[in-house]
Amino acid sequence: MPNVSSLDNAMRIVAGIVALALAAPAAAVTLDFESYVDETPIYSDGELLFNNLSSLDTRQLPNSGYANTVASGHNVVFNPSGRPTTITSLVPVRLISANLGAAWSDGLTVTFAGSYRGSAVYSQSFTVGTARSSFVAFNPSLVDSVVVTTVDGVHNSAFNPNFGKQFSLDNLSYSLAGASTQIAGTPEPASWALMIVGFGLIGVAARRRVPRAA
Repeated sequence: MPNVSSLDNAMRIVAGIVALALAAPAAAVTLDFESYVDETPIYSDGELLFNNLSSLDTRQLPNSGYANTVASGHNVVFNPSGRPTTITSLVPVRLISANLGAAWSDGLTVTFAGSYRGSAVYSQSFTVGTARSSFVAFNPSLVDSVVVTTVDGVHNSAFNPNFGKQFSLDNLSYSLAGASTQIAGTPEPASWALMIVGFGLIGVAARRRVPRAA
């Protein structure tokens, strides 16, 4: 008699693979800003677009809080003149985390105000200093725009008094909104690979059911 149990088992395996493939979250992207030269304006990186954000090689300013924010390599990014920075994306994203510090002022308050399709989603404020970076985790809500502002803080007397409210940021991580960046229910390429393997198992099991000619 045909081996029905092997086919049933294969189908159950495929069902599990398909469920896993469809549920798999989009991989996180981390921007380390190492590919930029010193004091270069950054307009885009990955899926993100920036306004008023520049790179900095911290070896050029060792006597500052910039150097203490580095999480990897030598570069960080900052908001020139202490003005607000805007991060936008053409597709919905989730900011995940970053290493955040202050360039010149201790007790600097850095606020990230996220919005989606013109509606405010969250506002998070972090208090940072010049001595070390803080690892910050962002609200997981979907956004397509984030405005970063800086206020308050006391200038560190060890640093040049002509500078002010610049933040220092490194290793910004974010993820795409998988369901919102593709047709609903359509797996990504890696998910298709898993599903093809599963369907192959069904094929093998089905072939084993067919009796061979004498």
